[in-house]
Order: sequence, then C-alpha cells, then structure tokens
Amino acid sequence: MEGFPRICRGPWPKRLFACALIVTAMAYVPYRVYRSPGNARYRLLSKQYGEMVTGNASLAYENETLRREVTRLRDDLTAISDVARNELGMIGPGEIVFQIDRNGSQ
Repeated sequence: MEGFPRICRGPWPKRLFACALIVTAMAYVPYRVYRSPGNARYRLLSKQYGEMVTGNASLAYENETLRREVTRLRDDLTAISDVARNELGMIGPGEIVFQIDRNGSQ
C-alpha cells in the first residue's frame, strides 16, 4: 500500500464511507416514504375516514331523532292525533271543516 496516500490507509476511508451512507439513507428514506403511492393512498384513506366519522355522527343524530319520534307516536295519543290531522287530513267527531279559497275566485 505504498502507492496510496497516507489518508487512504487508516480508519478514515471507512468512516467517510459510513458517513456518506448514513447521509444518503437520511435523504433517501424520507423521499421514498413521502413520495411513494402508499403515502398518497394513506392520506386519501385518512380523509375518507374523517368524512365517514362525520357522516356516522350525522346518521346517529338522525337515528336518535327518529327513535324519539317513534316512541312519542307509540306512547302519546296527542302525537297520534296530530299526525292524523296534519298528514292524513282526518278530523275528530263533532268538528267542522271550512275550506277557504285563497285565490279570491268565487
């Protein structure tokens, strides 16, 4: 090894190679992680998950509202009477219905 300069004969070439390898790995690994299709898919799935959580909360609120309405219709006679009057157009005994024409024609 007489032809090589003195710096190439000691532990320094190994240290420089190890340092270059570490620097390359520290630059390459984040590049591969953040530029890979897996990361893009992960971000897309995270966004979809957030949307589904929001949608599920909305549906849970709607389900609770419907559950309260069903309980009210099952147990409360005035609620049943209100639905019969408003949605089905029924009237009670002894009631008179007046129809008013709002167009103004006679």
